[in-house]
Order: sequence, then C-alpha cells, then structure tokens
Amino acid sequence: MLFDAHHTPAIFISLISHFLLSSFQVKGATLPNDHQLPYFTSNQTLPQYALDFAPLVYLHSDEVFWPSVLNQHFDNVQPEINFTRIDSYAATGQSTQAFLSSSNLQKINPTQEELIYLSSKESIFDLDSAAWLRGAGPPDEAGRSDACAIIIAVDKTQQVGPGWVDVFYLFFYSYNRGNYFYNNRFGDHVADWENTMIRFHNGKPTYVTPEAHGGQVMLGNSAFKYDVLERVNGRPVVYSANGTHGMYPQAGQQNYTGLPVAIYDVTNRGHLWDPKLNYKSFFFSNEKGFSYTADTPIQQQDPENLGWLQFSGYWGDQKLESSNPHQTCIGPMCFYEGGPLGPQSKSLSRGWICGSSDCQPESSLPNILKLGGERYNSPYSSSSTNRLHCLSGVLLMLLTSFCTWQAYSSIVCINQLIKTGRTI
Repeated sequence: MLFDAHHTPAIFISLISHFLLSSFQVKGATLPNDHQLPYFTSNQTLPQYALDFAPLVYLHSDEVFWPSVLNQHFDNVQPEINFTRIDSYAATGQSTQAFLSSSNLQKINPTQEELIYLSSKESIFDLDSAAWLRGAGPPDEAGRSDACAIIIAVDKTQQVGPGWVDVFYLFFYSYNRGNYFYNNRFGDHVADWENTMIRFHNGKPTYVTPEAHGGQVMLGNSAFKYDVLERVNGRPVVYSANGTHGMYPQAGQQNYTGLPVAIYDVTNRGHLWDPKLNYKSFFFSNEKGFSYTADTPIQQQDPENLGWLQFSGYWGDQKLESSNPHQTCIGPMCFYEGGPLGPQSKSLSRGWICGSSDCQPESSLPNILKLGGERYNSPYSSSSTNRLHCLSGVLLMLLTSFCTWQAYSSIVCINQLIKTGRTI
C-alpha cells in the first residue's frame, strides 16, 4: 500500500496528515558536508550484517496478489501522461525497460518525468484475466520467491554520525487490492512498493521501521527498537497485510489510520518470504545516487540499467476520472487510485528514523484491534458491526472537511476528531 509511494491510505486522513507534517516535521540533524566521509563503493559487497539481520516477511494466508518480477511488470506497462502514451515511446517502439534507461531519463525534463505513469497496456478491470497482476505466486516452503527483493544500503555518517547505516528492504507487487469501508472497496491501484528499514550502528541492528501506508508513520509509531520485535535466529519478523501489503511488526487487525475508523489492515503468519534467498543489492548516496554492490559481477554492472531506481514518475496507472464507468467513489474515497512512486521516493537519505517525519522509536509494540487474521469489515467476515463503524467514518469525514474549510490548526482538528470517535 501506498501513501508516499503506496500504498493509498484513507483519503480523508491525508488532509490531516498534511497539516501535521507541515507544522511539526523535524528533520534529523545533518553534519557538515565532507567529501572525505566513508561511502560505499561498487567494489564492496553488501555488508554481511544486512543479510544476517534481513527481516523475515510473512504474507497473509489469503493473499492472491503476490510479489512480482520487475521485468514482467515492465512488459505489461507503458509510459503515459494524462492517459496518453508518450510520443517518443510510441514512435521508437522501445521497451519500457529501455525507456527507463539512465540515458533516456536524462533526456526528459524532470518536471515532465514526474507526470509519467507506467500504465497498463491492457485492461485491468477483469483481475482474473490479467494474470500478471497476481505476481509470481507464493514463495516456496523455504521462503524463496521468484520475485527478488531489493536491498539498498545507505551510509548515514553525514545525517546521523559515524558508524550508522540504513538498510532498506524493498518489496514490489504489481497490484494493490484496497480495503473496505462499509463493504465498499477503495484504494486499488497498479503497482505497490513496500519497505522495511533497519538502522545499524557499527553493524548492530538498532531500530526497525516497517512501512504501512502513511498512517503509522504520520502518527509517529512506525519505528521500533530492534529488541522489541519478534525475532527468529536474530532476524526481525514483519507481516505484510492482505492485499494492501502494508508492513507491520505483528499479526492481527491493524488500524493504520490511528483514528476510530472502520478501515483495517489484516496480517497473519501465512506464507514466509525470506528476502535473503533472492535479492538484488545497491548502494545509495546523495552525491553518487544509486550504484551496484560487488554482489553484481563487474561485467553486469551497466549504469544504464539503474534508471528504474532513479525514475521519479509513477509505477502504475493514473487515477481514473470520476466520469469513467469503471470508477466508483464515495466522497473522496475511490475504488481506483493512482499508482505509487518508486524506490527513490523512500527518503533514503533521511536522518530521522520514520519514513515521512521525525519520531521516537517505540519501546513496545502498538495495541492491535484483534488478534484474528480476518478482515473485520469486509465480505470475508461478519458485517454486523459495520453500521456503527460507518456512522463513525461518515462523521469523521464531515468533520475533516469542516476543519479544512475553516483552516483550523491541526491540533484543534485532531482533538475534535478524537472526541467524535469516542462518543460514537
């Protein structure tokens, strides 16, 4: 799922989140620039600790939109702007992989590149017929997926201090199935980038940040001290939500909005995915951008093939207009949303720990709504409580709109939302 990139959270929450970030975002301290600082170089392999402590991911037992192979995704999408295929792409007959080459992207105006959507070549409205959207299938019994994980190591000497390294474990899916609001699904989109970041100090894992939409990050409880999480042979365990793929530190129902709204992610101990068994690794720095690790043989290190990492456009279809017969919206929440941004959007060079703002790592796991692994408010489970949850959600939507219209401060707005939720 997407917010910066993913996953799509409940749309009405994004307004509140915008106020919070603009008012309270505190960036990590940055040390003076020094070109002599130690950076990773392409003659170095990925640090062994990045593999020794790579997270173990549990996909939901009912998952049907599995991790995807990047090249298969590229084969089924084409670059478009405003629902129109880009002329240069159409004229040359180049592949999407070639379009995303580093030299080709350098020819594109950055402002224009940010408007590009890698849109599906064929209809996606019948998910049963678009088999590529379902990915590579479940991992095998050992946890190996044919879809490789992407591991990016970033030296944080400048941003945090000597000895600090962030390792991002990125997971790609060709489709994100949205959540349900009063039995109405919203937030579906083509392409889905999720990640868990582990911050190391002198090779020791210190903090873990699973990314889930935007709710957990916005509300400040997405970073955890390493020893808080469940571990297997020293490796932290994270859970990928059913359909949305948002990542959490425990199984159960996850209220990712942080507010009393009937929109939940669901995680359980379903299919093990071990990214250590199939991955591609890279380094990143502000000065040098993306580069290969020595795990890729030197003869295969073609800078042209790093363009997809640098791509600043969107990895899926543009959000359908409300007039499209396939689109359904309830207020600001729509069935089809736009695709996410890619790896370059993950704040790789940040000094803070959380993905979108500064936060303090939690010393305990958050409270979850229910230990069970079913969607509490979807056709997969009982809807007996949906009427109450729907009333809560509608009132919260109306109050959010009122706060926006009145340009209330974010603190006043949040307090009113919380009070409303408690009285329903």
